Amino acid sequence: MQFRSSLIRLSLLATLAAAVNIRNYNHAGCQGRYEQCSDINENVCCDRIAVGRNASRNSYSSSTFSNLPATALGLVCQSQSRYDHCSQVVDASWGDNACAGRGNDLAGSFWFTCHGCPWPTPTPGGNTTVVEDAVWAVLRVAHEQHVAGLVQADLVSIEGHLFPVNYGVPGDVTGEVYRVFDNDSLGLDDLPAHVRSYELVQKQSR
Repeated sequence: MQFRSSLIRLSLLATLAAAVNIRNYNHAGCQGRYEQCSDINENVCCDRIAVGRNASRNSYSSSTFSNLPATALGLVCQSQSRYDHCSQVVDASWGDNACAGRGNDLAGSFWFTCHGCPWPTPTPGGNTTVVEDAVWAVLRVAHEQHVAGLVQADLVSIEGHLFPVNYGVPGDVTGEVYRVFDNDSLGLDDLPAHVRSYELVQKQSR
């Protein structure tokens, strides 16, 4: 029984280790406010669009992907239509929490395992041409990927404070969080008290 319990614990740990968290940032450089899609499976699009959002902020600028497998890529996309937000891959990242971004009109992000990708190996002198050539080769492979599902963020970070949104969260609470999140001139003090009560106090995961 003890051996079986140990196997179950190991299985759970392996599952947790494989979970990928995608963070979509309002600004370039993967800094500041972000939305997070937690525990995302391969080929599932973390969608920027949310019902009731200000249409002018239905885009983002950069993304990070935590807990990526060694042979996986994190991909950011531009939208080719109103309903297809992970259709046009425009940049890729690899490695834990590496930042990907291109422009400020990104609409979705996802990850996939790429066993045949020509992984770039930067030289000590920083041969960016070699790296950039490999990136574009990777993107050509990525363009052939098709997402199998669509999810919205379950967490929003404002000034380092985390708030749950969407899934199981009252619509008025989600709406107020996004009202502040989408407007850089607003901050935590602009959230109503009943919304602040939803703040998650535990330490943010990396």
